[in-house]
Amino acid sequence: MNETEELLTDIKSYLRALAAASLRESAPTVIDSRAKGIVYSKLDGNTSQETLHSIVNVPRKTISNWLIEFVKRGLASPPNSSPNHKALFTLEELNLSVAGLTKKTGSKET
Repeated sequence: MNETEELLTDIKSYLRALAAASLRESAPTVIDSRAKGIVYSKLDGNTSQETLHSIVNVPRKTISNWLIEFVKRGLASPPNSSPNHKALFTLEELNLSVAGLTKKTGSKET
């Protein structure tokens, strides 16, 4: 790796850390349930909404709405360069964990 590539890698890492830090306060208002946390953690750009539905047993429309909100809030990228949505951060980078999220009353969350 040459000096320019190293510098660009450092800049990218810095911007990523800065972005994650700025989202830590708002992320829990978006990822506010165990099912949402599980869905977000599975957004690798390859996992389909159908697969997400089978994992958390939440209606497909609800998952679709969650994905739209994740993109709107800067937590995920839309399916442009990859076939499906992709999380821009890990839950750990956002100071969240699935175990720390609550199961919503009256939902089918697992």
